Amino acid sequence: MNSGCNQGRNISIRIGRKGEKFKRRPGGQCHEFLQFLQGRYFFPSNNNQMQLLHDSCIGLSSRKTLPDSQGSGTNTNKGETEMKLIKTLALAATGLLVSVQAQAVAVDLSGWTAEGGSSSWNVQAGNDSVLQTVNGAPTVFFDPTATSSQNTALSGNIRVGSDGDDDFIGFVLGYNSGEIFSSSADFYLIDWKQGDQSGWGQGLAISHVTNGSNGNTTGTGGSYWQHTAGEVSLITRANSLGNTGYADLVDYAFNIIFTSNLIEVSVNGTTELSITPADVSGVSSFTDGSFGFYNYSQAQVLYSAIRSTDCSQTPDAPECQTGTIPEPTTVALLAIGLIGMGAAGRRKLVR
Repeated sequence: MNSGCNQGRNISIRIGRKGEKFKRRPGGQCHEFLQFLQGRYFFPSNNNQMQLLHDSCIGLSSRKTLPDSQGSGTNTNKGETEMKLIKTLALAATGLLVSVQAQAVAVDLSGWTAEGGSSSWNVQAGNDSVLQTVNGAPTVFFDPTATSSQNTALSGNIRVGSDGDDDFIGFVLGYNSGEIFSSSADFYLIDWKQGDQSGWGQGLAISHVTNGSNGNTTGTGGSYWQHTAGEVSLITRANSLGNTGYADLVDYAFNIIFTSNLIEVSVNGTTELSITPADVSGVSSFTDGSFGFYNYSQAQVLYSAIRSTDCSQTPDAPECQTGTIPEPTTVALLAIGLIGMGAAGRRKLVR
């Protein structure tokens, strides 16, 4: 990806609705632009649309000419070629960002409630973020009015805002009021431990909770800490983060897809957990209920920019994809790119 992309001067281009800038330094490469997109916005690493931009960078940068301002295709200047290429990718990415933002809806957390141990869940300005500030027994924060959250994707960021502890953060799926310490619970727990401690190792995992009655404790001997078989039964650990703790003061982008026959969790664009009922003993389909956030013995946890996507209404939305983006969306992006190629010579760079 070096040919034609690693020459020229400083480039600064505004993309997306927020008008954020991408600045390319002399000697940089086109893939810096793609890394910028993946770092700033939630794009799965196996997203076909990102792959298309990647392939465009390779293919277009190897061309000797790109359309000039009259579309004649006579421009051979490497600097002009690079600028037109980057602008084309920016146009395509902007179309993609508009598509993503149009389909994901901000979640109003103002009506959510807490259950479980001692906690303090503080909804932040804008109502799409919440900060939990207490170190206590297992606690959940969920929508008590939601009887169904299946066929939905939940996305956002999670961050531990202190470096004084190393315990559990995470999510619950299919949760119903009163289940956290119930002997007849039936929901799914995604929890992430930062450090090894007292019988449970660091890392991200998913478990099936069927009995929470032995979990109401701030200590390390309860079922939620030990993941006691038959009560908080471990299903599997994550693919790459299964034995890796989270870092303090770092934002992690997450996306969770929840249906009656699939739970899939991505962190920073990488699929970490993907299970079906066949992976859970005695289960033919996942029970429904609310999404929720989960803390255990960990304070200063921020869940922010929470978004929900109705995958039954927008099945082609990026948040609803389990591997690849359907062809219609990819074709639309390609069309945007081709239009941008023709118009690139007539658009001004923002420097």
